[in-house]
Amino acid sequence: MQPHYLVTVVIAALFCGIQSTAGFKIIPCDVSSEHLAASKRNDLLPKRFLRSDAANDEDGERGGISVSGVDKLKSLMTSSRISAKTLDSWLKKEKSPNSVFVRMGLDKAGSNLFDNPQLASWVKYTEDLSTKNSRKAISPITTLSMIYSDEALAQMIVAAKTDSRKWFIATKLEAAQMQSWLVGGKSADSIFTLFKLDKAGDSILSNPFFNTWYTYLKIVNAKFPTKKMTLFTKLNNQYGDEGLLMVIVEALKVKETSGIAALLRSELFHQWAVSGKSVDAVFQHLMVPPKTWGNILGSAEFKTWSKYVEVFNKENPDKQTTIFAKLSAYYSESQLSGIIEAAQKISSTESIGLLLERDLFQRWIKTRASSEGVFTTLMLDKAGNSLFAAPQFATFTKYTDIIHVSYQKSPIVEVLRPYFDDFHLVTMIMEAEKIPSSLSVAKRMEEELIKEWMISKTKLDEAWKALRLDKSEGLRGVHLFDDPMFNYWMKFLDKYNKVYHGRYVARAPLISTYSSKDLINMIQAAKANPTTKSRADVLEKELLQEFMYVGKHPNDVAQLLKVANRADINKQLLEKYTIDLNKYVDYLNRKREKNEKLLRSTTT
Repeated sequence: MQPHYLVTVVIAALFCGIQSTAGFKIIPCDVSSEHLAASKRNDLLPKRFLRSDAANDEDGERGGISVSGVDKLKSLMTSSRISAKTLDSWLKKEKSPNSVFVRMGLDKAGSNLFDNPQLASWVKYTEDLSTKNSRKAISPITTLSMIYSDEALAQMIVAAKTDSRKWFIATKLEAAQMQSWLVGGKSADSIFTLFKLDKAGDSILSNPFFNTWYTYLKIVNAKFPTKKMTLFTKLNNQYGDEGLLMVIVEALKVKETSGIAALLRSELFHQWAVSGKSVDAVFQHLMVPPKTWGNILGSAEFKTWSKYVEVFNKENPDKQTTIFAKLSAYYSESQLSGIIEAAQKISSTESIGLLLERDLFQRWIKTRASSEGVFTTLMLDKAGNSLFAAPQFATFTKYTDIIHVSYQKSPIVEVLRPYFDDFHLVTMIMEAEKIPSSLSVAKRMEEELIKEWMISKTKLDEAWKALRLDKSEGLRGVHLFDDPMFNYWMKFLDKYNKVYHGRYVARAPLISTYSSKDLINMIQAAKANPTTKSRADVLEKELLQEFMYVGKHPNDVAQLLKVANRADINKQLLEKYTIDLNKYVDYLNRKREKNEKLLRSTTT
């Protein structure tokens, strides 16, 4: 049994044991245990229980308890800590609860009444006295009402119920207070106003006084079934349809009040659906102005509205509608795409996001929407460098994949070309790789772009130019290796050479753009930087290989490498180049001799 149900059961049990303010005899009671909203100590009304004078009891304290002068004097002269033995003695003498209350010093407790450990002893004393002599029985509330107003006492009770150590005694006194209200003829409406629930606003179900009032409402209904007033009727009269709807929405956001909110929602929606209130009207009240971004499918407002769509369709089978149809009427497809993608990232809304995406794709397929058309519909042509991070781009790629497989349409990169050149595509890819949420999209786009570049060897020079590496401006010279476009191009060529094996020199555009001297200088500078050394070593090896293929003399290479004596750091590199060159020349000579021999044999 959940705690809030237990509260109702305990109060009902305690209440049913109170016959009147004169005693605590068991009487029949029929009170249903329904949901009670949870109370939070921090939400309680201000803790000013007592007023500074006795002239006005509106602020909390009444005129005080009337006891004999002797008891008053003894309360001043003796300790307020009363032993169990003394209480037994007083019980035998049938000392009045009022006198005992004063002797215990409880009349001076003020707003800290429930912090006094003797309160429970005093309440038990009143019960024991009622059992011993019903003619002298008195409800604890009779005594407490001489000091505290109904509101102040109720406020202390509500506060005490949040403390497990005080919960039982507070619940017992709450039941006694409700009995005094019932005997005094106080209506549920009057208690509603007493607790200022008429000014609680949309968060009424979370108001700590709501628990107390709701319990009293059920007790009054059980006592006077012919004048029964339901919770729905009271709140509907208080707030009106639209106001009650907002109360429900707020309560659905809180776990402790979501159950009672769901019951109120069910009754309100049934009433609306039977009367024919449109789905659009409820949507406009809950969701307008439109929220374009964020996971609105996970909001209490959307969940409430979608529930009404379900109820409306059940009650009006001839006017059935769909969530997708209504959302499409209020959101553009670009906005709807963003909403769908946001929903799919959260497990609780992933399923509704997938269903809406399916409906969107079915609409596009039915109307034969092209990838190019969807790209502009989703306003991705205006996304700029944030294209790959845009949630709509994920929708676009999924739809493009569907029609590409089904109809052999163009790949995504071809759709993007009218809007972005390769330089901007690579820029966006590199930016997207920095963001975890768009990393997978960036990797995919990189694969598509590089695949296109590798279609033919002529694309190598085009890729160099596309990345604007043929320009002398910007980060060039010794800073070439710091240029992200250069590193991207090198990465592309690494992949290219894995696919296309052979002697083809992939770095040829470098040689056509820079002189051998400039290239060597750039490589030497890059080798001095730990972050670019490995890339520089690779390029140096390939460049020397290119020198070897064109037969560049070792003396020329020595000048480029600035090797003047054996102490120079590039001396070993030059020696290796000389050995490799000689091997290559020997290879060419042997090949030439073999070809000449073959030629002579064919001519004789």
